[in-house]
Amino acid sequence: MVGLFTDLGDFVINSTIFAILRDFIIFQTLTITALPRSKIIINFKRV
Repeated sequence: MVGLFTDLGDFVINSTIFAILRDFIIFQTLTITALPRSKIIINFKRV
């Protein structure tokens, strides 16, 4: 997805930040009761 908009720097940056935040929120919601907080932080950094 990002590769298709390599010449639109602002769009790439904004969509990437949005995707990271979205994935982090979804992951945190799904695992907040199943895994420790450290797992959430590790997953966020990996993404």
